[in-house]
Amino acid sequence: MSLPETRKRPFLLRALHAVLLRISPVALIPTYLDLADTFLSLSNLLITKKHGNVHPKHEIMRYADFFLRFIEPSTTVLDVGCGNGTVAAKLASRAKHVTGVELDRDRFSFAQSHYSAPNLEFVLGDITSLEPRMLYDICVLSNVLEHIEDRIDLLAALKKQASVLLIRVPAMDRDWWPAYRKANGLEWRSDDTHFIEHTEDELRAEISAAGWTVVSLERRWGEFYVHCTQPLRS
Repeated sequence: MSLPETRKRPFLLRALHAVLLRISPVALIPTYLDLADTFLSLSNLLITKKHGNVHPKHEIMRYADFFLRFIEPSTTVLDVGCGNGTVAAKLASRAKHVTGVELDRDRFSFAQSHYSAPNLEFVLGDITSLEPRMLYDICVLSNVLEHIEDRIDLLAALKKQASVLLIRVPAMDRDWWPAYRKANGLEWRSDDTHFIEHTEDELRAEISAAGWTVVSLERRWGEFYVHCTQPLRS
């Protein structure tokens, strides 16, 4: 049985790695983690730029497939925090109507200029201060909830917008690194604009506190995908 070939790093990097491993005190661990995060962030930005400002993770992870699972030709969708419009456009290929709401002007402008369909509209603004445009069948929160400080208030407010809620958020226990960092008082979030990265119990508790019922919850690619409905009224 053959073994996989060892990854070949440039000689200078291997030499630097060996020297730092020998001389570095453990007190530099936070600095090295900050450097790793910085270069990973830079890589993400460059990769996104290389691919026309649409991150290839959309196709690799295929996370829009989760949302598409619930879309019928008669479905109306509200995509909250739609970003650059990639998911909203995919949903519009199947739904009756999709409204994407985005707070960031640059992302909103990108969505408007890159995606166009008779049943797709983009709105610039904060969902918490916008008047409901209609009662939607489904509301989508794709990597949005973790960016919100008053999450329960937002989730509760969305009950006036749609009868079904689909959520995608990063999982706290996607790897051992976040737990190690948090336990040692280090930055543990994958993005410094996140207020939280949920455990399953935390996510279920917030959804329940807002008055939604979890129908199903699954994990893929280190993320939670949740299907929620409003409780039936007697």
